[in-house]
This record gives sequence, C-alpha cells and structure tokens, in this order.
Amino acid sequence: EDLIEEIEDMPSQANLLEADLSDRSKSNHEMLLKDLTDSSDLKTNKQVSDMTEMTTQMSNIPQTASLPS
Repeated sequence: EDLIEEIEDMPSQANLLEADLSDRSKSNHEMLLKDLTDSSDLKTNKQVSDMTEMTTQMSNIPQTASLPS
C-alpha cells in the first residue's frame, strides 16, 4: 500500500528536482554573466585609464623636453 503511493509520488518528485535544477542552472548562468560583465567593465575601465595616462604623458613631453636654444 505505501509502496504504491511512493511510486505514484515519484513523478512529482522528479518534476520538483527538475524545477530545482533548472532554477539553479538559471541563477548560475545569471551569476556567470554578471561576473563576465563585471570583469569586462573593469578591463575596459583600466584600458581607458591607461590610454588617458599615455595621452597625458605624450602631451607632457613637449613641456618637459628642453628646447634646443
């Protein structure tokens, strides 16, 4: 009697597991995407600041170089 009920419950438990798994993989996927966008933002910001620094250095060259008299 109990065994029959357990077997009848199995499909719903399988559905619950499946839902749980899909939820988990979805949230993992979202976290991965967030990580990726965060790190790419950081990289871009670093590149921008590096370029800004280089530009600043290049514009400073004429002022620091001694002009031939």
